[in-house]
Amino acid sequence: MTDHPNHVDPDDADLDALVDQVLGQRPRPINWSELPSEDLEEQWEALDRWVRWLVSRYALDHRDIPACWYTHGDLVEELSALRTAHHGAFDPSGPASGPAEWHQILANTRARLQLWVARTGCRPAEHRPPVGPTWADEPAPRDYQRAFHAYTTTTEAAAEAALDRR
Repeated sequence: MTDHPNHVDPDDADLDALVDQVLGQRPRPINWSELPSEDLEEQWEALDRWVRWLVSRYALDHRDIPACWYTHGDLVEELSALRTAHHGAFDPSGPASGPAEWHQILANTRARLQLWVARTGCRPAEHRPPVGPTWADEPAPRDYQRAFHAYTTTTEAAAEAALDRR
C-alpha cells in the first residue's frame, strides 16, 4: 500500500464506479442469470428496443431473428452479446475502426444466429418452444463426484505420461 493521494486499491469494490466516473460509462456484458432483479426489467426492455432497431436497420428477417427470439435463451444470449459489442464499438472514446470491426462481429454473429434459428424450427406464424435435454434439468447422478474424480485423475496421469515420453 502507498500513501500517494491518487493511489487506488485494485481490490476496492468501487473501482468500476471510479473508472466510470473518470472515463464515462462503458458497456458491460449482461449475465442474465446473475442480473439483480431490480435491473432485470430495465435491461430486458433495453435489449428488446435494441433488437427491434437492429432488425429494422439491417432489414433482417425471421431466418436471422424470429419474432419469438425472446423465448429462446440461446438467441437472447447472442443478441445481448451483440448489443454489448455494438455499444463498445460506437463508443466515442473508442478506436475509429470500432464500427467496421462491429460489422465483422455482426456478420459472424448473424451466421450463428441463423444456425440457432434453424434449430428452433420456428416460422413466421409458428413458434416452437425450446426443448432442452432432460438430463440438464435433473440433479447430478449420485456417482458424479466419483466419476469426475476418476476422469480428472486419469486425464492428469495421461498428461504426465505424455510429458514423460518427450
